Amino acid sequence: MAMSLRVVVPPHPLIGHWLTMLRHRETPPALYATAMQELGRWLTYEAIRDWLPHRREPIPTANGDTEGLVVQSRARRLATTDVRGGLMCGQGGRQVLAAAALWHLVALGSNRPSITAAGAIEPLVRLLGSPSVDAQKYATGALYHLASSADNKVKMVGAGGIPLLVAVLSSRDASAREHAAGVLSTLARTQGGNG
Repeated sequence: MAMSLRVVVPPHPLIGHWLTMLRHRETPPALYATAMQELGRWLTYEAIRDWLPHRREPIPTANGDTEGLVVQSRARRLATTDVRGGLMCGQGGRQVLAAAALWHLVALGSNRPSITAAGAIEPLVRLLGSPSVDAQKYATGALYHLASSADNKVKMVGAGGIPLLVAVLSSRDASAREHAAGVLSTLARTQGGNG
């Protein structure tokens, strides 16, 4: 099977903004590092938009059955960065993709024990401190599902999750705030001896 490469030139204005921050000679080092990660995140979104393998699948919801899109997790993916500092640029995309994949996988309860056994809780807790709002959103979503287990709650607290979850309560993203509040509520019930 031959592999073909597709060149994507994304027109998204946020990509242009972060690229401008990287090119500007007076950009301070801290902003440069953030710009590199944000550029990687937005390039990842744009690059996979049209070719990310997915399928339609019936799903039950609170309002009845409907159809949803599910990313095919077994499909092979390859992404490269061809810019100065490319490894740093790719970090933003890798964080978002990893957290999003775990969030979707833990939504199915039967996946939770194997995801926990693979050691996912500590890296998810670390992602709560990411500058990427999307990484925070997906990490809090995954932790919300994993908090259904008493053992997982202990691991989240032990990994330093409480202060990071409290910090996410100030996130720009409503979903991240909601999931963080849900995890904290679950942890509080457990810690207080009520759950």
